[in-house]
Parts: sequence; C-alpha cells; structure tokens
Amino acid sequence: MPKIFRKTDILIIALLCFAAVFTLLNSDRLVLTGTGQGVAVVVIRCDGEVFATAPLDVDTSVDVTSPSGEVLNVVTIADGRASVSYADCADLLCRKQGEIARAGRVIVCLPNRVTVEIHGSLPSGVAQDEIDAVIG
Repeated sequence: MPKIFRKTDILIIALLCFAAVFTLLNSDRLVLTGTGQGVAVVVIRCDGEVFATAPLDVDTSVDVTSPSGEVLNVVTIADGRASVSYADCADLLCRKQGEIARAGRVIVCLPNRVTVEIHGSLPSGVAQDEIDAVIG
C-alpha cells in the first residue's frame, strides 16, 4: 500500500493548523489594536480632509459640519462602536450601514463626502497634537 503523506507533509499541515487556530483565537486583539499599541481611533473625514479623530473607547458624538456651519452628519461613538446617527442626505445609506467596531472598517456618506474609518492607532499623516478634542 503506497504512503499518501510523508512525515514532512504531516508537519506542514500541523503547523498550518496551529497558525490558523492561533489567528482565530487572537483575531480581536490583533485587529482592534493594529500594531498592538494604543487604542483604536475613529477618523472622520470630510471632503478627504481629516475633520475629527476620537478614541473608540470613549463614548462621544461628533457633529460633521459644512464650511457654512450646516450639520451634515452626526457620528456617534458608544460601547466601542461607531455609527452615523444623523445624516441630511436623501438616501441615508450611511445610517443603514450600521455600526463598525474593527480596524479597517469604513462608513461612507457619498452625498456629503464624509467617511468614518477605524484605525488600529493614529493613522499615518495625523500627529497626536492634531486630535481636535476628546468629548465626553
């Protein structure tokens, strides 16, 4: 009877299984903190420019306003999740996208040109002193 697996094949399969189980067990920790340092940060952009940043672990609400002062969107951060709680656009797809809680997730409001992103820590190009405010 011919051998189907050699010893090295079994070793490679065992290592792949171990890596998969390790990744599944630690996925929340790896994804939320990105580099393993700091707290996840919500970055709100309007017209491609950073409008505001806030830590994901502090409950707060941010009014995204136009240059004329009109409130376009309200981003709410609560219980480690970010969502758009108010939008003045016609389709309200940004509100229907629900809550996001993991690094790499994005909520987009195309009519108002607003994005809400979660980063594992401060994104490149945004210095600590550029954080507008921590409200709450």
